[in-house]
Amino acid sequence: ESYFALLSFTRGQDSNRLTFVASPGRLYQAEVAPSLDDQAWTNVTAWISGQGAVSELTHTNPPADAIYRVRVRAP
Repeated sequence: ESYFALLSFTRGQDSNRLTFVASPGRLYQAEVAPSLDDQAWTNVTAWISGQGAVSELTHTNPPADAIYRVRVRAP
C-alpha cells in the first residue's frame, strides 16, 4: 500500500516547509517551479525515505512565487 498525506505547508520568511505522512519503503523528493505551466521543475531536496510517520521537507531561501510538488518512487 502506498500513500501520501500533506499535513501542512508553512511559508516562512527564509524557508518553506512541507509536512506530510508517507509510506514506508518509498522515496520522496520536493521540487519547485515559478508556475504550474513551467516545465522546468528544480529539485529542492534529495530523495528521503518514507517512514510511515510524519516527515518534513524544507526549502531554504525560496522564491516568493514558489509552487511545489512532491515526487514519489520505489527504491
